[in-house]
Amino acid sequence: MTNIEIHPVHSTGGVPGLGDFAVVTAAVPEPGPGQVLIRNRYLALGAVLRTLLAEGTLIARAVGEVAASTDPAFPVGTGVLHRSPWSTYAVADTSALRTADPDDPLSCLGGALTALAGLRAAGLRPGETVYVSGAAGAVGSAAGRVARALGAGRVVGSTGSARKVALLTGDPAGGPAGGFGFDAAFDHRAESIVSGLARLGPVDVVFDTLGRVAELVEAVGPRTRIALCGALTQQLGGAPDPRLDLTAVIGKRLSLHGFTAADHPGLDAQLAELGPFALPHSIIDGLAAAPQALLDLFAGRHAGVVLVRVDAA
Repeated sequence: MTNIEIHPVHSTGGVPGLGDFAVVTAAVPEPGPGQVLIRNRYLALGAVLRTLLAEGTLIARAVGEVAASTDPAFPVGTGVLHRSPWSTYAVADTSALRTADPDDPLSCLGGALTALAGLRAAGLRPGETVYVSGAAGAVGSAAGRVARALGAGRVVGSTGSARKVALLTGDPAGGPAGGFGFDAAFDHRAESIVSGLARLGPVDVVFDTLGRVAELVEAVGPRTRIALCGALTQQLGGAPDPRLDLTAVIGKRLSLHGFTAADHPGLDAQLAELGPFALPHSIIDGLAAAPQALLDLFAGRHAGVVLVRVDAA
């Protein structure tokens, strides 16, 4: 039994390419006390991997099955969620594991839990209008679905191309599995957020994955609540935006909410009551295909959740 691993290769920076990855065959590691050996089934790809790759690290959220165990609380065959190197097998401390169903990877590797945490943090109420930035991404697309389940009256979004605008608002059958279901959308590369929301607003709640907070502060109306989920613009190579008008934040009585899902206990049960969700997704077969799939994600060729089926032939 061998372990296939994909390692980052030192790069001088710039746009990553296939030369920034190396496929390595190694021995399967042995779990120590309080650890288990996990056979990975699925890995989740995301924009944050651009930053990790530049730092010489490849770690992803993964779901798999316990293949060997030193902890009776996690016997062989238990499905678990963990953070893993890009590899077919991985050793993990049991203190860092959550049980999960590896046959339903979207339930644990999709963005619905994060989306629910952010919308709860922003205090979304039934009938309100929600704007999701980066709405074609894994978490953004889930935020649209979850907002609707929480009773949002209207859900609008933005994304980075005309093709993805069509996915957000078009026939769900024409897009990635699950569809998107937004009421309206605009291309935030072709049009500013200020202009887009002037046409599609007003909005009550913003779920922001882009990190273009200065533009949001200018664009939204009084008492808008903004859930700050991510910084995709920076993670995909853009420069940070230093222009934040605090006078406008105060004058408009805006609420900016940073959050993590860990801040909101009981979310799993709440999500189960709201769902199930048909999350837009793509599944890439085989660990060896993961580097190209990640580069395609960086280039905007994927929409929704992107999963790698590690154990595919």
